[in-house]
Amino acid sequence: MPVAYEKRDHIGIVTLSRPTARNAWGPDFNEGLQRHFDAMEDDDDIRCAILTGDESGGAFSAGANLKDPKTHTMGSTAELIKSIPKRKHRAFEVLGNFPKPLIGAVNGYAVGIGCIVTFCCDLLVASERAEWRLPQVALGILPAYGGAARLARWVGKGHATRMALGRSRPGDLVVLCVDHATEVCKELEDRRSLAAPTIFATGDGNGHVESAGGDPDLLGI
Repeated sequence: MPVAYEKRDHIGIVTLSRPTARNAWGPDFNEGLQRHFDAMEDDDDIRCAILTGDESGGAFSAGANLKDPKTHTMGSTAELIKSIPKRKHRAFEVLGNFPKPLIGAVNGYAVGIGCIVTFCCDLLVASERAEWRLPQVALGILPAYGGAARLARWVGKGHATRMALGRSRPGDLVVLCVDHATEVCKELEDRRSLAAPTIFATGDGNGHVESAGGDPDLLGI
């Protein structure tokens, strides 16, 4: 499946998986993310979610599939108008409206749409291999799905505008995103441990902090 799901204790782990194409984006990612995040929203046992990329793909997501002739194109104005109501099911709306804490575990290249998706997360944790890139301006377009606005929430309006317009030096976006990540790890092998502090913080809904397999010392409790 292009989007894999695993439940570990109180954590839902969603993995973008198209390893033969560096986890490149496709319409099936939107469908898979909606299905799994809807299920996690309804599952009272799930307290937080992690979004990551398939390790065998060597990236978080390399962005849109540019080999697909339909990528970044629209056949007609009518087609565009008809597609608008369906946008509520796209990944950015699904992730942005997810009511539980969402951690982005960025374990490699996050390019284009794969980069913008990470800005929908509440927290970012990066491996040393993590790289963020917004190459859209080189294609004559701007980052879609509110990419620049979402980035501004992390790094500020000035930096976000400069990045979106291609006025940054190579590596600038990586430096900014790593600076705003909550943690940088050599590898992101144990996804469950990334969510432990978040699970403790959510408690049981009645003001009581509950143990869920992590270390309560992480919160000083």
